[in-house]
Amino acid sequence: MAAVKTFDEFSINEDFSLEGILTHALPLLGDSFAQTIRQKIVATLMEKLGIEDKSTLSVMLQEFVSTIPFSDLPGIISGDKANAEYFVPKLAEFIPRFFQRKGIDTIAASLGINSTGWLYSTLRNMLETDLGKQNLNKFLTSLFGVDPGHSMGKSIVSKLDPQEKEKMADAIQNKDGSSDSDSGIAGFLSGLMGGHGNTENSGNQSYNPTTA
Repeated sequence: MAAVKTFDEFSINEDFSLEGILTHALPLLGDSFAQTIRQKIVATLMEKLGIEDKSTLSVMLQEFVSTIPFSDLPGIISGDKANAEYFVPKLAEFIPRFFQRKGIDTIAASLGINSTGWLYSTLRNMLETDLGKQNLNKFLTSLFGVDPGHSMGKSIVSKLDPQEKEKMADAIQNKDGSSDSDSGIAGFLSGLMGGHGNTENSGNQSYNPTTA
């Protein structure tokens, strides 16, 4: 029996990538599940960027995540796209548009920023000048850090409830088509999802990476 792959090994495996399997599995779960995934992405980004719930910036993140193509969700879940390389250029493009649409003065007021102060001037410069936009890119990159994305991908999945995790596990197993644990998919999911993967009927052994 082949050894069960770790999260990092599974994500970069060229022959059997988690992203590739999720690309085929997620459509089976429907639009409502995709919306749930988007909500978990928002929650993870809020944690990573230090944004409070029900704030103006949380609304911005919700709108931003709603623009992410469905085809990119598998890569975000697997971790391949859950990194600065993917998110920073998109956020840097989205944020000025959001501020322009909502009005920088309105947003500044909601954040408690005085329109005659230094912070307001810096914010406007960051959104409206080329140099400011370069600084916005650098700022966002520093917030994301050097994490290759795997911890962020795992954080997104960890926020699913047990029933949602089981639905994802079932969909992946159905697309994988394996009835044992040789591929490592069911065992990987069981370890990643804290043992909530549906392995009972497939004969797969539960795998816990903390005890392997």
